[in-house]
Amino acid sequence: MTVAEFFSCSLLAFGAPLAMFAMTVANDPVRIIIMIAAAFGWLLSFLLSSLVWYAVVPLRSYLAFGMVFAIILQELFRYFMYLLLRKTEAGLKEISENHEIGSNKLEMAYVSGLGFGTMSGAFALVNVLAD
Repeated sequence: MTVAEFFSCSLLAFGAPLAMFAMTVANDPVRIIIMIAAAFGWLLSFLLSSLVWYAVVPLRSYLAFGMVFAIILQELFRYFMYLLLRKTEAGLKEISENHEIGSNKLEMAYVSGLGFGTMSGAFALVNVLAD
């Protein structure tokens, strides 16, 4: 029963993102690189917010303290990801078969958001399943 519950929760949580990935991202290697880079950016923001939470001992018991810093750091890392994508746009166009990869801003935002959301959902699912 536990294994069935794990797979049902996982497919419920990641069914739509998996379909989005398969239909729009999987056929272009540059989009996969951008998605993985965005997921790694989320991991770095989560690590930095954990370090801030761990360093400030008197405020560890307040959940709101950690949540505020986690949200601020996630938004900062999203902005840094945007800046990184803007700087690497010329290089991405050269290595990609699709030379219009940087011209569509919504496409890059979609792929980056899918990476951020997938990693965030993975951590949320692991926390729920750990209980």
